[in-house]
Amino acid sequence: MAEDYFKFAKYYSVVIYGGNKSGMNFYQQLAVRGYSIQCFIDARAAEYNGVLSVNGKKVPIYGPEDIDKLDLEVIILIAVRNAVEQNNVAKMLWQKGFQNIIYMPMIKENIQNVKPINCLRQFYQEFVDGRIQENAILPKQKVLWEAAPFWDHAMIGQDEEYVTAWVPISMIHYYAKSQSDKMIQLAGITTSKGLGEKYLDRSIFQLEWLNDLFHFLLTGQGNLENYWKIEERIENHVKQQSTKENQLWFSDRQKCAEILMSGMNTGSDFLIHSAIPVQWNEKGYFNICDGGHRLAFLNCIYMNMAPVQMKHEDYDKWVNGEVLEKFLYFIQENTIAAFEAPIPHPWFYGCEVREEKFGNTILKCILEQLMRLKIYDHFSVLDVNPREGYYLQHFVRIDAGDVTGIVYDKKQFDFLVHLNQLCHMEEYINLVTLDDEQKNHKKYDIVLMMKKLSEFSEKEQIEYIKWISSKTTKMVIWESGVDYEKEKKMIMQYAGFEDYIFLKWVLSENVIRETGIFLKQVN
Repeated sequence: MAEDYFKFAKYYSVVIYGGNKSGMNFYQQLAVRGYSIQCFIDARAAEYNGVLSVNGKKVPIYGPEDIDKLDLEVIILIAVRNAVEQNNVAKMLWQKGFQNIIYMPMIKENIQNVKPINCLRQFYQEFVDGRIQENAILPKQKVLWEAAPFWDHAMIGQDEEYVTAWVPISMIHYYAKSQSDKMIQLAGITTSKGLGEKYLDRSIFQLEWLNDLFHFLLTGQGNLENYWKIEERIENHVKQQSTKENQLWFSDRQKCAEILMSGMNTGSDFLIHSAIPVQWNEKGYFNICDGGHRLAFLNCIYMNMAPVQMKHEDYDKWVNGEVLEKFLYFIQENTIAAFEAPIPHPWFYGCEVREEKFGNTILKCILEQLMRLKIYDHFSVLDVNPREGYYLQHFVRIDAGDVTGIVYDKKQFDFLVHLNQLCHMEEYINLVTLDDEQKNHKKYDIVLMMKKLSEFSEKEQIEYIKWISSKTTKMVIWESGVDYEKEKKMIMQYAGFEDYIFLKWVLSENVIRETGIFLKQVN
């Protein structure tokens, strides 16, 4: 659409944002080609007394406070060196109404904006390299920033029978027990004998033996003994000739990792062509039908999404259309614009998320550590600060037997009811008020206390810690406020825990926080 693009033509006035060396180089490149440069914008404008000299040419330079005086139709070329700052400036300019902005975009990509982002990115890189494409057709900022937040971001493609889609790795599990039985029946692959109850139907984060293999191949730090203890007991036609020759088997797995890594270097098309077949689990997640090694590889390089292939009916169950429509109405009615953590549903991939966006997430660290502590399933969980239920839902997915969250107002309660219905979890998550939970004497194996202590005074913190300690038989999973050392000492002093396991540092709400697990006892 013509109104979504502008031409980098000489009939526009150009404003250069940044009076640094790059900005002056940009000026020279444009001036020699006949472009009209109206002025520079720079926070140091006062130091130049409003005039910047470039090769003897005096050019006006204004401060950012004067931006509102510019014509909205000018082209603004951002010469700030730092790419993150470039995007902050671009967003500020767009919010002020400017559309014709040239910079290196680092905007979150989706199916609606990926082409214009790549177009602008390529043009800017060529411009920096001195190759200016005159009269180039470039996207206006509304094409990049105004993509609708609520639509199907997951869909990659489909045919008559199958859908290929991006699915969060956090909701993809290993083979279901029923799948294992079928494999034994059809192919004689006795997966259950080697994996047993410990690994079947587990989140990829819990597959310690499989993740260890790729940690070894990628970093040299994984424990191959864990992998081999499982593999040597799996009887199938591939393994029959090499059961005693584990070095050959590991070499074969190394070749697999090399193929995956070289394929990754070619871009996302490789992943899509290698989409992992999955099937829907009625408890609100997916089980793989094949591709465990591929999934573990993606997990070990900290991918948070994987392309998978599923039947249309499974995709429809995941989308849950009728409930989705009600949830979207609730969100729009309550003007909810951002979420604390990702919602693993196609319609919410494009939304602003404050935490757990990528990398080695807290959730991943928690599930890996629980596996090491031999806590697999049928345990009870209380989340004292569930916010939008991120951890509650994932504990249901890994088969916790009793999952409870404390809600603090009606809006939070209604949000969680809608979201739990959307994620097929309304039957599995209990929502209670703080008063009701304080009145009962129920204990839980695990209590989550994420960013909660900082809400209280020091005296209230001590009382709250004692209460939290009384609610758990095994552990508290904790995320600190600002003063993590003080909180940690208070918890150890007043809760009577025997040990502490550090999980990771996080940057949350512009604050460095610590996360970890306080242990009472683990059987």
